[in-house]
Amino acid sequence: MEENLIYAGFIALTAGSAICLYLFFVRFALHKSKSSRRWKLLLGNVLVLFFLASLTALLGETYFRFFRDTTDSFALTKISQRWLERHYHVNKMGFRDDCEYSPKRTEGKRRITLIGDSFTAGHGIRDVADRFANRLRSLHSDWEIQVLAEPGKDTGMELELLRRLGSEDYEFDAVVLIYCLNDIGDATQKSIEPYENRTARYKQNPPGFLVRNSYLFNTLYYRLQMRSVPELSDYYAYQHGDYLGPAWEVQKMRLTAMRDIVHGRGGEFFAVTFPYLHLLGGNYEFRDVHRNLDDFWRSIKVQHLDLLSVFESHTPKELMVNSFDAHPNEFAHSLAAAALSPFLEKQPWLATRDRTRTAPPPVNNASQIVITCYQKMLEIDPINVQTHHSLGNLLVAAGGNEEALLHFKKAVELKPEVADYRNNLGVLLLADGQVYEATGQFRKALETAPNNAESHYNLGMALTKGGQVGDAIAEFRKALELKPDHPKAHYDLALPLNASGQTEEAISHYLKALEVKSDSIEAMNNLSAIFFRAGRLDEATHWLRRALDTKPDYQSARRNLALVEAEREKLRKALAARREAIRAKPDDATLLNATAWMLATNPNASVRNGTQAVELARRAVQLTESKEPVILGTLAAAYAEAGRFPEAVETARQAQSIASQQKLHALADLWQSRIRLFEAKSPFREAPKPSD
Repeated sequence: MEENLIYAGFIALTAGSAICLYLFFVRFALHKSKSSRRWKLLLGNVLVLFFLASLTALLGETYFRFFRDTTDSFALTKISQRWLERHYHVNKMGFRDDCEYSPKRTEGKRRITLIGDSFTAGHGIRDVADRFANRLRSLHSDWEIQVLAEPGKDTGMELELLRRLGSEDYEFDAVVLIYCLNDIGDATQKSIEPYENRTARYKQNPPGFLVRNSYLFNTLYYRLQMRSVPELSDYYAYQHGDYLGPAWEVQKMRLTAMRDIVHGRGGEFFAVTFPYLHLLGGNYEFRDVHRNLDDFWRSIKVQHLDLLSVFESHTPKELMVNSFDAHPNEFAHSLAAAALSPFLEKQPWLATRDRTRTAPPPVNNASQIVITCYQKMLEIDPINVQTHHSLGNLLVAAGGNEEALLHFKKAVELKPEVADYRNNLGVLLLADGQVYEATGQFRKALETAPNNAESHYNLGMALTKGGQVGDAIAEFRKALELKPDHPKAHYDLALPLNASGQTEEAISHYLKALEVKSDSIEAMNNLSAIFFRAGRLDEATHWLRRALDTKPDYQSARRNLALVEAEREKLRKALAARREAIRAKPDDATLLNATAWMLATNPNASVRNGTQAVELARRAVQLTESKEPVILGTLAAAYAEAGRFPEAVETARQAQSIASQQKLHALADLWQSRIRLFEAKSPFREAPKPSD
């Protein structure tokens, strides 16, 4: 909406300046008076310049809004973000490609898994078929190529991806790391600082309304930023120093860990290095970095392809997406594919159909490999907050809560303003029973990030454990307001709602929890408990059977189902006893009425019988000569259950009239609400408590 207003403003400004210029010439240029000639000349020039400026702005906005379709290196501009929306489409696994992936290898094919960042994903390449990975796929029909690449991934995130895959059912074969020199950017806290400075700069001085909504001014603003902001203009210079100090030692550990994860799962690991395309030339300053990388890969026995020799015979202009985007273009991708294909073809691992390693059999120790790697990294860089946080998460998953707590506390100490760090610390404190301390962490997280749904949810959990149910409900509601599909908040909100007697709302949140997570057996079991206490045995049975279908050995549901069936048997026996009593006392109006009411309004379909209810209620009405409003009301409910709604409405009105005559005003009001229900063609359902 704002973009359209801006564009309309450009049009209006140009049209207005044109009208003013026209009126000026009509009023003064055709006027023969020589008085105030200097003033007229000045005003005329100003109007001409204003018109030309507004026209230029309109043409620029039109061009960048409708015709410019490309990217920039950092995907900062609106143009680049729109390009991603148009051309960057992911598969079900979350990676850019025109086909789906499976964790299991395709029978009869060798699998090539490419791990990388925006270079591998094809940033700036409109047609995904033109990137080097897809070109390889078209050259080798006997290879199954999966591209597990996302823009912005550094080695830390790539290592985590491999750890996750190595801990799951993903089948490794040949794994190729597509390495970019800036992948070292998250190795140490010092190397992370440029990113943090850039983020802090934009938080402190966010762009204004015009920059946010005008394509022209947005583009000009970020191009100026890329020239004037050191973290953007000198972005690549920061990395050169990283390859000479502690960051390089950390990087070698992480790359070795990646190799070990792949080898531990029975695969083979390869590396391919891209140079900085925009810096290529005779004075390419990263040539020594390429040599260091090649020596390192050789030292850990990983086959390495350096694309520097492939690209350095070409100019940056030939290889880059555009002058503002240093990613490889279609031509560069074709060169990379032409070099990568023979490199992989000659590897003994892929040349044979037998992929069995001579090393020990595959083991699922990916997480332990990364834990060990992180521990060694902290010896070199003890203030790396990301490593403390990531190590804490892995230790929690491995059951090392005590050690994890130390790392979470250190992360909060180093970066107290980061809500995620406080959240994870709070969750661990809460699990340890330190409710007061956990509550404090969640409240501090909300001070820095008040719209963080996870912080509100976690605070709700802490307040629940602290017995502050009302406040907990408010926090869960806020979490759902911010994130309606929160996987746990609906469930955990339903618990205190039910405990405080708000059962209908609790039911609605349990149902929403099951929409988000359809296999939540706990939600099904709790739903059944609510329905059981309300006497709605059919619905209780439904959810218990669903829980058992999901998890056949779920003993709690099995026990509860037995209780429900026992209660249902009590109902059957109670109904049978009433029918037997009616046979003994066929003229007992009270007994007839009670039995008819049960048959008409019981929430369980297995009990209700509208036809029999009408028959019994009619006899009770006849015996009381149509003078008892309660019994007439039962007949109305019986008609509704039988689907005879006009008769139900008429009888209910009769019951209401008699109740009013007898000054039973509460009963008259009650039947007024039932009349509206019957007019809407809805029967009435009572929710009796289960019998003892």
